[in-house]
Amino acid sequence: MTLTKLPAVMLAGGGSGAASGFVNPESYGLKAVGVSGADPALNKIALESALAAGPVLLPSKTYQVTGINFTGKIVLIGCGFDSRLVVTGSGAGIHIAIPAGNVGTILRDFAIEPSVSGGGTYGIHFEQTHANGYMANWEISGISMDLSKPWGSISINLDNHIAAADGFFTGVIEKCVMTTGPNGGIVGDHIGDSIIIRKNVVSGGLGVSINCIQVAGARQLVIQDNNLTSRNGQIYLEACGQATVRNNWCEHPAYMGEFVGAPIVLAEITLASCYMCDLTYNTISGGSGQPGPGGSPIGGASYGVRLTGTTQISIIGPRNWIYAVGISYINDISTSGTNSAISTGTGANILA
Repeated sequence: MTLTKLPAVMLAGGGSGAASGFVNPESYGLKAVGVSGADPALNKIALESALAAGPVLLPSKTYQVTGINFTGKIVLIGCGFDSRLVVTGSGAGIHIAIPAGNVGTILRDFAIEPSVSGGGTYGIHFEQTHANGYMANWEISGISMDLSKPWGSISINLDNHIAAADGFFTGVIEKCVMTTGPNGGIVGDHIGDSIIIRKNVVSGGLGVSINCIQVAGARQLVIQDNNLTSRNGQIYLEACGQATVRNNWCEHPAYMGEFVGAPIVLAEITLASCYMCDLTYNTISGGSGQPGPGGSPIGGASYGVRLTGTTQISIIGPRNWIYAVGISYINDISTSGTNSAISTGTGANILA
């Protein structure tokens, strides 16, 4: 296909005609940085209005907004990381309330960041607000959050603090780049079945890179092919059933400074009261045994993998590479009475 035959929406960086199928947010008053009249508060209103009208294609420009608030399904797709939202407000960058059913929400291929390091609260916040609410067949893909500017709390927050029975299910977070805020990188609070977290970079922060608790009865969480570096442990799973943790790079480099996880998070990967989980082919390095530039570690204790609470019938291995941790490679203090299996022999974990 020659350039001249591309749809007008692709040539112009946005469109609202039937040929494109996308809404151009600039036709609702969204103005890029450097354009006369560009105002973050007005840009918020314009972008919310465009999202209410249909799927939005965000042009390859930088826009300041005070944050986006929406109820229900949205589709917001950018043209890559040059489609950029800079959030000047004190709240979430994008907050989606889920009062009942939400099927098919998509956030894809754009950048979003706070205007100052530590600004705002959450980068992306999906919040269950109704006891019968649910969010299904959703996608957060190809989102860039400036690694030098952590959010004030959490980068991506799947928030079901009301523990709605269905909550979040059948969704994916993939190919995103972010720094952890002080309370986490990717956090799932009472998430549901069939969620995939894969191929993300979570780097350089003070919170746990991926921190998930499942709602009662949920199963099938997949955490795979992520590159994770944090000072507060990389993966912390609580009450998760049949979670697969595979092929992740989990590292706390010494140059980042001391481990900050004690007393709750004491390991690079923690299973707390989990059931039938598999940890295989992960690289796991560092923790409070890795002193930072200040000298001796202050975290108290560190482990490569730690099983606590009532964790049971889980498999550690084969072929995890675990090294440079402070106390022990694998620590099982779970109290269920049903032993988990630690791979030995030919298919054993590599402990270095």
